[in-house]
Amino acid sequence: MQSTESPPGNAVASVLAHAADPVTADAVALRYGASAISYRELAARVARAGAGLRRLGVQPENRVLLLMKDSPCMVAAYLGAI
Repeated sequence: MQSTESPPGNAVASVLAHAADPVTADAVALRYGASAISYRELAARVARAGAGLRRLGVQPENRVLLLMKDSPCMVAAYLGAI
């Protein structure tokens, strides 16, 4: 039986593709409370989170534990860790 779930890396690829597309870059990628974050801003946050993890020595295939409340920062950290 095949899984119907997409691999997590596809979520990152999707965010990056939307952020690079001039038509969708400023579309809402994430809503949290009264705030809305565009694909462009989410991609920037994901890149910063990934860069921060690499500076800390995290390598591909390393496990990363995120202990955060639900928030846009948590989504960016999760995507940056994949």
